[in-house]
Amino acid sequence: MRILLARAVLVLTTLVLSTHSGFAADQILMMPVSAALASTEGRSKIDGDVKFFFGKARPARVVHQYGNFITNNKVHIIGRSTGEACNLVFLNALEDLQKKARSVGANAVTGVVSYFRRREITSDDSFECNVGAVVAGVALKGDLVRAD
Repeated sequence: MRILLARAVLVLTTLVLSTHSGFAADQILMMPVSAALASTEGRSKIDGDVKFFFGKARPARVVHQYGNFITNNKVHIIGRSTGEACNLVFLNALEDLQKKARSVGANAVTGVVSYFRRREITSDDSFECNVGAVVAGVALKGDLVRAD
């Protein structure tokens, strides 16, 4: 009985340690926004009815502010290149921002910044992608607004 219990503890410990290291960011990459949006998947996920303003870019006039929203998305990288995984997880994060904007009546998301581990990276043309052994992650933060 003790041997069985010891084996179970060993297996669980191994699983916990291997899972944790898979989520750790081994690489931090800055990826171009334009490449992700121009992809076939980008054109199908982000349809244009909600506009995105990255970094310091802003619409001409904001009519109403609905507050900000944070996304924190992950995808498995197995079977994908680093670029494919980063673009996919970025598009998933934008899709979450798009859905939230629609749900509150916003037609734009302004001040979109990378927000991994609550550290803001502001860029008008790039996003931060964190790549581990088996997972890629992108966290974004943006302000939901109604713009003219």
